[in-house]
Amino acid sequence: PGWDVTFSAPKSVSVQGLVGKDDRILQAHDAAVKTALDHYEAHLVTRIRTDGIVNKEITGSMVAATFRHDTSRELDPQLHTHALMLNITQSADGQWRSVSSESLYKLQRELDGIYKTELEARLNELGYATSRDDKGNFEITAVPEKVRDAFSNRSAQVEAELSQKGLTRESSTAEQRDTATLKTRKAKPSHQDRQALQEKWQSQAKALSWTPQIPSTEQIKQATSNPQ
Repeated sequence: PGWDVTFSAPKSVSVQGLVGKDDRILQAHDAAVKTALDHYEAHLVTRIRTDGIVNKEITGSMVAATFRHDTSRELDPQLHTHALMLNITQSADGQWRSVSSESLYKLQRELDGIYKTELEARLNELGYATSRDDKGNFEITAVPEKVRDAFSNRSAQVEAELSQKGLTRESSTAEQRDTATLKTRKAKPSHQDRQALQEKWQSQAKALSWTPQIPSTEQIKQATSNPQ
């Protein structure tokens, strides 16, 4: 019936937006997701059989629903959006047809890259400085590594499971990481007390001696005039 494509923000972005209570970050995330989905829609393919011959057609037509979530299963701040892409598209002749799914799988990494590039650019426009590691992954520099780690219990669980097999995130395959993720996955909480959760996050931040800083108007002007 369809596919769940998940766009997940870097941990520092989740922490700054959700613990730091900067709703503009959530809006930047939503806009970046839309940019990635627009790109996929422009490349979405269907197969049309005519007289026994199968031809591919780029339809530029997608049916999808997005659901933004803000926690991991361990109730850490984790900004992510599930995009439910339905297996239906409208071809040039007006007929509704199934999606040729290989177009989605081929574009997986490209879509993630588009999302993160767009997100980083929008964060820079908001005055947030970012830095990249040797793999090209970015984080907000104002959120130190110790804070990111403290709010990353799910990642720690997966890494612990991998280590039992003598693996790390870098040395493991995608399939091995998926297996470790599923093995350590808990059931989703049936109810979340949002106020209590926010209070817990604030207490964690205080214990880490970290106070979220939102860029000033002057910093935003400077970032806009001198984009990274």
